[in-house]
Amino acid sequence: SAELPKRRMEKVFDMNKVVVYDDYAHHHTQIFYNLNTLRNNIGENEKITFEDIKEAVRIILPKSDKNINLLTEELIIKEVSDYYSISQEQILSKVRTAQIALARRIAMYLCRFLLGSSYPKIGEIFDRDHSTVITGVEKVENELKTDNQLIKAVTDLKKRLKK
Repeated sequence: SAELPKRRMEKVFDMNKVVVYDDYAHHHTQIFYNLNTLRNNIGENEKITFEDIKEAVRIILPKSDKNINLLTEELIIKEVSDYYSISQEQILSKVRTAQIALARRIAMYLCRFLLGSSYPKIGEIFDRDHSTVITGVEKVENELKTDNQLIKAVTDLKKRLKK
């Protein structure tokens, strides 16, 4: 059997658990062109932000992928707050009412399992100790084994976040 040729893969972006690789076997100059265009649009002395890069990725994607959302902890918090009709500030607050605490734990769980965010990073975002995050994530994991309402909520949220 003949061996397939090795593909040339180049890591073009790596930030906040988002890694973009480009197979540049047929268009290696395009990467250089796109990065130069981004630098020229932003300005030589300006810092390139994550938002700049997300917009640049949207520009170079095929037309069918233009509406892609790069998932972030902030987007997860927004979707969970919308789903439960509470504010993002409430999710991030110290308030411990049942609905807010549940929404907070689900958001932490989704950050951990959809993004692979570390417990300390999640703790920093939610202003909690990493051990509190571990406890909350484990509670969601355990309840997902038996709680049909929670299963539906997490499934619905995953679908929303994939749009």
